[in-house]
Amino acid sequence: FGFGSGTDDATALTSAAAGGDNTAIGFAAADAVVATSSLTSSNITSAVRSNLIQQFNDLRDQIDQLAKDSSFNGINLLQGDRLSITFNEKTGTNQTKLDIQGSTLSADNLGISQATNTQLAGFFNFQNDADLDKATAALTGSLTSLKSLSSTLGSNLSVAQTRQDFTKELSNVLTQGADNLVAADSNAEGASLLALNTRQQLSQTALSLANQADQGVLRLFG
Repeated sequence: FGFGSGTDDATALTSAAAGGDNTAIGFAAADAVVATSSLTSSNITSAVRSNLIQQFNDLRDQIDQLAKDSSFNGINLLQGDRLSITFNEKTGTNQTKLDIQGSTLSADNLGISQATNTQLAGFFNFQNDADLDKATAALTGSLTSLKSLSSTLGSNLSVAQTRQDFTKELSNVLTQGADNLVAADSNAEGASLLALNTRQQLSQTALSLANQADQGVLRLFG
């Protein structure tokens, strides 16, 4: 609390900031300085904010745990792992593949510090309005970072799905072509087989008749 006087407004304000006339009303001059610091960092503890600290820290821990559990086949893109998707069986410059570099995701990397009830370096003091503004800004920044990472992974996923669809379609075309080379019309093949059997039987009958004729001629000279 500061009280001051002067010949003009500026002089009175300067005097009040230093508590120049505090003693005239029963206050110490130093009360002006104490009051100024109290306005920037309140010593009043809110029970509601204290109850929210644990919830905030629990949610913060869930970020780290979710990132650690987001693995598949031993690869976790949210822990900085690298994924390589190969699209053909060639080697060297003729090989086509997609390399995806992951990012290490954690609450600390996102700029979300732990919450406390006291003013400590590297922590958010939930009893301080200024720190609440900092926490809000940190959460907004972390959402922006997550959206950027999601966009990158989504783009890579789109490329992988497109190549997968292309490979499936190519495989179906090749399979259909191979089937056409060996597939046969049962009706046409049945007719061809019947004609072949008929020709074989006629050939056997003709050969039998020729043998009988030869034997008849021999009997005439016998």
